Amino acid sequence: MTTASAISTSAGAISSVSPSISIPSIGNAVTVRLSRDNFFLWKAQATPVLCAQQLFGYVDGSVQAPPKFFTEGTGDAARQVPNPAYLRWFTQDQHVLSALVSSMNEDMMGQMSQYTTAHDVWTALHAIRRT
Repeated sequence: MTTASAISTSAGAISSVSPSISIPSIGNAVTVRLSRDNFFLWKAQATPVLCAQQLFGYVDGSVQAPPKFFTEGTGDAARQVPNPAYLRWFTQDQHVLSALVSSMNEDMMGQMSQYTTAHDVWTALHAIRRT
């Protein structure tokens, strides 16, 4: 079980490392729309943009989701409460996911619509490229 003090420590780490993303700046920086034929060119633009924004960890999986809930209190008074660190992680991940998807053409968007995290999309794109 996760304690409230551990959650607040991890929440501080997430918020201090992860800046707010600017979707328009990523959209403007990645000028090549991802298609089946230009993965490496697209990746060459997307990777440094995400790294410069300190967001690459969301796509490579090194910034992992904290627990959705944590236990507050002890004994009979213990209860599960939403983890604010998870909400911050989820919000940032969805911004990164949105930036990735918005830099794709319609065909690629359709193929990625089943994935719900930036890491899932990044992994799927690499798997498609290998086939």
